[in-house]
Amino acid sequence: MQDNDYVTSLAFSYNSKWIASSSYDKTVKLWNIASGDLQNTLSHDNVVFSVAFSPDSVWFVSGTTHSIHVWETESGRKRYTLEGDQESAYSVAFSPNSEWLAGSGDKTIKLWNADSWQLKHTLKGHKEIVYFVAFSPNGKWLASSSEDKTVKLWDVESGKIQHTLQGHKEGVFSVAFSPNGKWLASGSSDRTVKLWALNSPEMDKQQTESQQVESKQTESQQIESQQIESQQIESQQIESQQIESQQTESQQTESQQIESQQIESQQIEPVEPEPLFHERRCESALSHNPIDNPRPLNNAVATEYLSQKKACLVQLEQLRAVHQRITKLKKQIQNDQTDVFDKKKVYEEKKAQFDRAYQFDPSGQNVVSSEKQRQVYQAFDKAWQAYQNSQKKLFQHQQLKAVTEKELAQEQEALNAIIEQLDSLRGELREALFTNLKKKMGMKKKQLAEVLHDIIHNLAFSQ
Repeated sequence: MQDNDYVTSLAFSYNSKWIASSSYDKTVKLWNIASGDLQNTLSHDNVVFSVAFSPDSVWFVSGTTHSIHVWETESGRKRYTLEGDQESAYSVAFSPNSEWLAGSGDKTIKLWNADSWQLKHTLKGHKEIVYFVAFSPNGKWLASSSEDKTVKLWDVESGKIQHTLQGHKEGVFSVAFSPNGKWLASGSSDRTVKLWALNSPEMDKQQTESQQVESKQTESQQIESQQIESQQIESQQIESQQIESQQTESQQTESQQIESQQIESQQIEPVEPEPLFHERRCESALSHNPIDNPRPLNNAVATEYLSQKKACLVQLEQLRAVHQRITKLKKQIQNDQTDVFDKKKVYEEKKAQFDRAYQFDPSGQNVVSSEKQRQVYQAFDKAWQAYQNSQKKLFQHQQLKAVTEKELAQEQEALNAIIEQLDSLRGELREALFTNLKKKMGMKKKQLAEVLHDIIHNLAFSQ
């Protein structure tokens, strides 16, 4: 197991046959309790934060970034993916009657019908991330704990808040019902565990007061949050535009410098491109013509020779174009490798910060607040995603380069075939030319013999 492959969640099946574990290594492992053997390893695209079995042990679910996956326990086959708008599914839970599935992650809680896997309720009320959810033994209530220092009790059927329990000084990371459903326990990063008596007069009084306060504050908070969000979006857009313009200017400057350096280097020491060998072969095939103009031969060989000559030039241009694409891809791969190195360095720095923030300190002297831990985790997750994306980009360009190199080899083979055809046609043209010249020479010899005969005859006659 690597340093960042933490086990994030464990769950026993209700038939006591299986135990499931989720991890930062993006897998869920399913173990056989009786034998201790690993039964299945189920891969995910993102970190897995939570797992839970259905009461009949037929299903189990895993919660990751933005989605929840439903699996068959025996076969390990994924049956459904429940999409949501959560940042991460930190907690998942089945109701005891197997009717509901709850998942939390952002400021909301999703409730799905466990028969149809359709989303039925989106529970809104928390002001910060919801860390944990738990159903009451009778399945009528759902408890949720949040970074906003509160615990809320929800009516499952209606999806409405019934109680808001306040008292913790820091974020609340876990909640649990007693088996008889009369008590609720909550654990917080303020190092306390609180035990709440359900349906007590104090709880009802607190609920009435909290509802009055919440009803007055909800509208103003919504308006304020909308204004803050709009301001943040505007400022982020302005900053991103400024950064993009600066990056564009710097990239243009760098590209101009590189181009000028390339021009200078080309003037000092010319560099032959790779297709030059094929250019020379093509030029050699075209320059060694058996005659300057083969058309007067007026035969099919001369016509085919001229056609192949044009084809050789066209094929050479295609070869040059493919070679230019490979050259560009090589530069892109070099840039991608640099980007991967930089992203990896940032990721390792954020990982070290994450490890320090979540490291247990028995002395209690260096305890990091839950808000700071959340910020550190978000920075770590962002760096990890950026590192992964840079690796994917490098892999895609490497694959494209391999495909283009195959295309280059095919273009080279086609050019070689044309050159071989030109060589063959050149031999045929030479033979035709020789035959033509031979005929002309034969005609001249006959004419010369006739002239000599006349001269000899005239000389004899004069004597």
